[in-house]
Amino acid sequence: MSLRSLSARILLTATALTLIGSLHRDAQPHARYQEVFERDPQGNYILVFAYPSSAYLDWSGPSNLARTMGASLLARNLLGRPSSLGHAQFAWYCQGEKAPITGAAGQSGEHHGQGLKALLGGWGLSLLQLTYTDGNLETAEEVNQRIQNGMTSGQFSWLGLKVSAATCRKVADYVNAYQAAQAYQNYGFPVDPLKLEGGGCTSFASAAVTRSGLNLPFQAHWTREYRLPEAQMGRAASPPPFSAIMGTAQVPATPKHVDAVPFFFQQIAWAKLEEPGVPFVYYDPELFHESFMHLENAYRQTQGLPLRPALRTPDMDAFQSRLKASTEVWFDQLQAQGNPMALGHIHGVPGLIVSMTGPSTVGHFTRPPRKASSSVIGRSMRILSPSRWKNGWLPTSIRTIPSPFPPGPLCPLPRRRICVPSVTPAGSLRLIVLPSASLIR
Repeated sequence: MSLRSLSARILLTATALTLIGSLHRDAQPHARYQEVFERDPQGNYILVFAYPSSAYLDWSGPSNLARTMGASLLARNLLGRPSSLGHAQFAWYCQGEKAPITGAAGQSGEHHGQGLKALLGGWGLSLLQLTYTDGNLETAEEVNQRIQNGMTSGQFSWLGLKVSAATCRKVADYVNAYQAAQAYQNYGFPVDPLKLEGGGCTSFASAAVTRSGLNLPFQAHWTREYRLPEAQMGRAASPPPFSAIMGTAQVPATPKHVDAVPFFFQQIAWAKLEEPGVPFVYYDPELFHESFMHLENAYRQTQGLPLRPALRTPDMDAFQSRLKASTEVWFDQLQAQGNPMALGHIHGVPGLIVSMTGPSTVGHFTRPPRKASSSVIGRSMRILSPSRWKNGWLPTSIRTIPSPFPPGPLCPLPRRRICVPSVTPAGSLRLIVLPSASLIR
């Protein structure tokens, strides 16, 4: 079979699967991120949404990535999952002078199959250096639609940040500036959303958080860094339609054809430091998703709640390990500062909401116990209610349980132990031994 015939069959199959997937997605129940705002209409919120890839993408090498990307494309289109590559979006709700300022956005693009066309056209790994010029900003309705898909497939996580009105409005202002510059037309890795050049979905969401002025230490670890081997980077006479070479892109100066077949049937690796290669930095939606799950689970531990799966791999690689460590550091900082936290819900899917403005009087917020405590105060606060989420417990009401113990030393100080109020009567205490703080490779 000729390469042209193979390309035609692949494109035809991809089109058919897309139609099947759209029919599947149209039959989903309705989910709305606005539920969070409606529960606290006087607040100011930034919500960030993460969707891991439909099937896990193995970034250990280009060949593993190509094979797992094919599996993810099938999962997305056959099972109606939210994204083959992974995705990120965000929403905001800010108090204005006359009315709330609210909206949602996400960067999308590559609507004409340019990546596949570039691969079959001999671009090799240079396809990661292309920018696709058919990008668009997703609307609030499209954000809710993707939340639906992620909710029903279990591929959706989110983080809520309760902020000041000024911080919140910076996100709205950034999106307005991004739209006015028409940066959304450029979808790809080489362009910088902070410079209003365009961006990928996760880099755009990260830029919005950065522009808000919030300091999230784990944000720097949403990326993966590799070296593209120059031997596997090609170039055709011209890019595919709706594609361009721009931003920080590095591709061969003259035409060079790289065969697509070895990526699937051989074991091509990333370039080592001593080998000719091009640096490649990628904002990974999987890491985006994992960071939110780690934070939620850290809170669940303090409340004695069941943990949710955060990983889709048996072990963590170096990028996953450093991310988890940074989320633990930030959670410890929040506890030390006394930032109120709570689990919120979007159509039954829990997500951690953190108040970044200090002590809160909102009824559903509480301060989680410190991970290491040398004393117990006379009264402790717990949040309990039966949940629709599996067999766990989710916070929807507050009750106060007196502690039978007088103030004084009670729990040992090492970092691996914490004291949390118990769900048992009389406010007895439960000692939880946490996993070691050392990184898992």
